[in-house]
Amino acid sequence: MQRYHEAHTKDGVVLWYCFLKHFAGTSTENLIEAYSQLSESKLKLSLYQGNILNFTNAISAPILRLIKAKETPSIHHYLYVLHGCMDAPNKEFLAFIFRKEVKFCKLGPTHSSLLLDLFNELDTE
Repeated sequence: MQRYHEAHTKDGVVLWYCFLKHFAGTSTENLIEAYSQLSESKLKLSLYQGNILNFTNAISAPILRLIKAKETPSIHHYLYVLHGCMDAPNKEFLAFIFRKEVKFCKLGPTHSSLLLDLFNELDTE
């Protein structure tokens, strides 16, 4: 709260608005909802009719909510995303997914930036 005080010269309304905006969506209920949206059964490319952009957009919202709440996406979330893409009909895309999984196995545990980088790579692929 102190850093908001300094930035807004003790203007109470602006201070309160910035504080709420910064921590919006980080309540326990919102975190539970974000984790439930990242379950293995909901991270399937087939649920989005094979549209990778819709798939990554739907996943990035709960991931960003977790990051905002200082939660770290787990290794399982990264693997769920990779395994959810394995029902893609495009063989080149599947080869890309398998290469990403091999790279993941070599690198070890994931970080939130690694997961967001994966979304960007999936979108461009």
